[in-house]
Amino acid sequence: MTRRFHSNLFALALLFAFFGPAGRARAEIIDRIAAVVEGQVLTTSEIERMASANLIPLKEGETAEAYRRRVLGESIEFMLQRRDAERFGLKDVHPEDVDARIERLVPVGESREQFIARLAGIGMIEEDLRGLIRQRLQVEAYIDERFAPLIFVSLEEIEDYYQGTWSQQKRDEGRPVPPLAAVREQLRELLRAERLAAEVRRWTDQLRLRANVDIYAYQ
Repeated sequence: MTRRFHSNLFALALLFAFFGPAGRARAEIIDRIAAVVEGQVLTTSEIERMASANLIPLKEGETAEAYRRRVLGESIEFMLQRRDAERFGLKDVHPEDVDARIERLVPVGESREQFIARLAGIGMIEEDLRGLIRQRLQVEAYIDERFAPLIFVSLEEIEDYYQGTWSQQKRDEGRPVPPLAAVREQLRELLRAERLAAEVRRWTDQLRLRANVDIYAYQ
């Protein structure tokens, strides 16, 4: 899967670290129930903590209320994805893969130590971070095994995309359009990533339809 797709998925894993039954960052005082997902309670204090941490970037023009509603929705979706993946068994993850993912997560201008310290400041210690990355990598492996083999991009589809949307976007940006041969594999990966994301979206929507989810806040 592409780095962007991994990054999006990891944002959901960060949510699960706070909401999962083994998470250490659960609120000591339950103030209000935000949602109940298959019997598991999410509280408004947990949502507020995630919003304050800004681990899921705020979209341009997004209101605080809409942002918190999205944080809640994405946390619910990740929990359902993991529950489904667990039914088929999860693969082991090598410590080296966890280390590599942490390095990718460290923001520009921030050291690994500063990144770990910042997360600790909002209640997520390094042990929890490594645990949630392990979970995320397991779900990503499940997604790759289940959906990636179903995705095929033909040469004709690549050429159509090149001649249409992709080239027009380059011209609109005032940038030169390279020859198709130079970007064919890049376009193939772009189309594969789009289709993989669409498949995961359909799967997640189906999980949501079948699940018992009650939402009590941020509606």
